[in-house]
Amino acid sequence: MVSWLGKINLFKMIVLPKLLYRLMAIPIQLPVSFFKMCDELLRDIVWNGKKPRFRKQVLVQLKEKGGLNVPDIKLYHTAASLAGLYDWYHEAKAPEWAYLEKELMGVKTLKDLIVDKGKVPREINLYHPFIGNLLKTWGKTKKKLGLVGDLSPFTPIDSIQIRESNLAPGIRMALKKRGVSTMEQLFLGGKFVSHQRLKSVLKEEISEFQYLQLKAMVSSPLNRESLKREPHKIEKILFKINKASGRLGRLYRELKNALYTPSVDYIMKWGRDLNTSIDQGEEKKIWSHMNKCVFSLEVREIQVKLTTRYYLTPERLKFADPEGGGLCWRGCGEVGTYMHCWWYCGRVQLFWSKVWKIVNKVAAMVVPFRPETALLGLYPNTKCMISCQNSCKIICLAAINIIARHWRSLEDLTMNELLHRIWYMHTMEDFHADLHNKKQDFETIWAPIRKALDNLNGTT
Repeated sequence: MVSWLGKINLFKMIVLPKLLYRLMAIPIQLPVSFFKMCDELLRDIVWNGKKPRFRKQVLVQLKEKGGLNVPDIKLYHTAASLAGLYDWYHEAKAPEWAYLEKELMGVKTLKDLIVDKGKVPREINLYHPFIGNLLKTWGKTKKKLGLVGDLSPFTPIDSIQIRESNLAPGIRMALKKRGVSTMEQLFLGGKFVSHQRLKSVLKEEISEFQYLQLKAMVSSPLNRESLKREPHKIEKILFKINKASGRLGRLYRELKNALYTPSVDYIMKWGRDLNTSIDQGEEKKIWSHMNKCVFSLEVREIQVKLTTRYYLTPERLKFADPEGGGLCWRGCGEVGTYMHCWWYCGRVQLFWSKVWKIVNKVAAMVVPFRPETALLGLYPNTKCMISCQNSCKIICLAAINIIARHWRSLEDLTMNELLHRIWYMHTMEDFHADLHNKKQDFETIWAPIRKALDNLNGTT
């Protein structure tokens, strides 16, 4: 049986590559119904056709920002459309299809369509399915990113708008001949180059009038902010020569960084339940623990579900089950909140107290008995604690798995079941350590655990 996170990875490995190939090969505008169909397909695979248990933002957000990095097909379509701009801008190294599109559009250079706002000639065939989609997508993306203005730092020296200005053609040709191909190269430290500096670059005489003419055009109120601003990371990917592969993936990642809000709602809920404010440093620790607590995906899944508040509680289901009244399923008679089910229930507290004896033996010190330590991996930031916390997290993760197994059960949580789970995790982690060449890390983490368990059984 494939695990929950395994289904997400299967979608990434099997469905996504085939879909991206088609989006890249045929970059046309797609209807909203297509993306809804993709979302339904993903929901059928990940959630078995049921209603998702948390928001889409948590699913698609990057892992280092608290999400699960599930593919956002609509954003991938945007990235696939924009990827063609690289070949439009770097015409010297463009493939054959770029030259064909250039002939269809009837322009001297493809760059004019990208960096000159409002300067597209009327005769250009914007109804072409590829060309029209690319230009519309780029226009919408610029608006969302706040890249306003008629010019940009990557506007070519010989673009339509520069050619239509009163700047002498000889200056443009001289600048281009000396390697000054874009407007950003005329600035040093955010300031326009001096007259002497420009003379040395051109290696020929440029009059004071010509210099002031160039400076006036660049420094006009309409163009100043557009040209002096720091280029966006997406612009750098598209308009700077970069031989590195994976342009689509880098575009998708930067679009997600720019367009998605960085916060996830479950962190606020944890802060409310723990009666504390979780700062950015603690957020990063929680997300790192969620994604890197163990090597095995099957073992790690339980921590991901716990952190993202995947599990349903009596309090959450009290409206669907009025007879239950939202009381704890373990029969303690208290309201079954998320924190109660994982920590404060009497039966769970008794189990955690036994687990903590093993945790203290593994750490060879007294570890603070706190829910944020056991459930979220927030250990005290001390030197002695840092060295042993990875081993302690294994014990807590095994305990979390036992609690989840008996989520709606009246049975007691036993130490025997916990020990069986720890040794199962040992087997899985050993296998993954061999597979990914992490044997040394495995031994560092598991040596204190084996020693503590041997002492517990009296076999030292």
